[in-house]
Amino acid sequence: MSQSNQHLRVPPTYAASLSSDFSTSDALSSTVPEYSRSASPDERVLAGHVMRTFSALNAQDLPSHFEYSTNHLTLNLGERRWYCPLPCYGYSGTIEGTVKIHQIDTVSKVEVSLVGEVLTTISEVAVPSQGASKRFLKQKTTIWDSSSSGGNDNSTLAFNIMFPGGSTNSDVGLPPSFRLRTGEISARIQYRLQVDLFRKGLRRHKRFETEVVYLPKSFALALQARPMHIDNKMGDSDGWTRHVLPPTHSPGLSKAPHAEAPWEMVVEFFLPSRLVLTANSIVPYTIRIHSVSSAISRISNTPASLALVETHLQLVKSNIVFVHGLKKRKDVILASGTASSDFQGTSADEGDPSSSSSALEGVRVINGSLEVGGRTGSELSWELQDFVEVKHCLIAIAKPPPNVRALEGAFPTFRTIIDVEMKTHATTSEHDMDIDTDPSVGLFIG
Repeated sequence: MSQSNQHLRVPPTYAASLSSDFSTSDALSSTVPEYSRSASPDERVLAGHVMRTFSALNAQDLPSHFEYSTNHLTLNLGERRWYCPLPCYGYSGTIEGTVKIHQIDTVSKVEVSLVGEVLTTISEVAVPSQGASKRFLKQKTTIWDSSSSGGNDNSTLAFNIMFPGGSTNSDVGLPPSFRLRTGEISARIQYRLQVDLFRKGLRRHKRFETEVVYLPKSFALALQARPMHIDNKMGDSDGWTRHVLPPTHSPGLSKAPHAEAPWEMVVEFFLPSRLVLTANSIVPYTIRIHSVSSAISRISNTPASLALVETHLQLVKSNIVFVHGLKKRKDVILASGTASSDFQGTSADEGDPSSSSSALEGVRVINGSLEVGGRTGSELSWELQDFVEVKHCLIAIAKPPPNVRALEGAFPTFRTIIDVEMKTHATTSEHDMDIDTDPSVGLFIG
């Protein structure tokens, strides 16, 4: 065998197996390699690790403290205080720690930086993936300089560096740490702590960096709405706001003359006026459906038709990703409303016929509530302009039932979208809305 052939490595062989997850059109006619979690003696393992999701972490999986060492330094960020696998900080939080330099006599300067970066990608069919990135934050401090150390060669250096806050207490300022990946879009907002050692002589320098998590808390006043007087058609009374649902005709019926409808229907949606929600909010609502003319309604059997109208209320979360002007979104339904009472033929307060002085034909009142029911601190509306936006809205719909085709021409679908803001935590008093630098761990997604 020649000298060059002695160094050739024979690729590993695999036993045929059909028990793996591999699946293609010709899978049954081909041999499928059997893989192992352990490397064979002639395989090389690349350094790295997989971060498990938040829900998969147990208390014993979390480190007791955060300390990182290299050949040149040891970074100590102290004990773990929160149920999170990474060092995490809240609004205007301060990162405190120490850096121990192993050979400080060879170092001319030590800097600590807090860096925030965003990366977004959009994939489309038959089009190469496009991405955009930006460094939106860099806070830097020099913690040691040989020219001004005054002969102090202490190798353990303390530091602190702060996340900048927003312009007001209600403005979280920086976006939270964030990860999103679907089939067509991905986004990541990451914060890193960097330690730079600038060396003497050839001006080489070493850098160490580790990820830290920013999870800002924000507060919303708990919803407090008095019983609503449905006869007040102007809204904005007793803490309630009235929204009128505009009609939208389906494309197949858009050319049908509107005059053929024997009666016209109005759908009103009443919500608490101060609508800032949290993941634990319970939102009361009232839907009022009535005909424009009661005289017409008596002729056209409107009450029978009103009873068949379907109503829906949903809270929707939209993750919107931008790449150089392109925009794609992923919508997720967080919660749906549930009716608690449904009355017809009354104009009484809250739709209760027992308190009605005179019944009104052609009126239907639906009371209900929407319970978000999420993990405490897990929802927040925010935006990093031109890159990522997380927004929330309520969608109210009134429409004819799909199994009664005769009603499709009688009235259209009524629909409205109401933007709402989500905060991480609720409070009962405005005095409790001061700055809280503790992190909202519920925002963390591993």
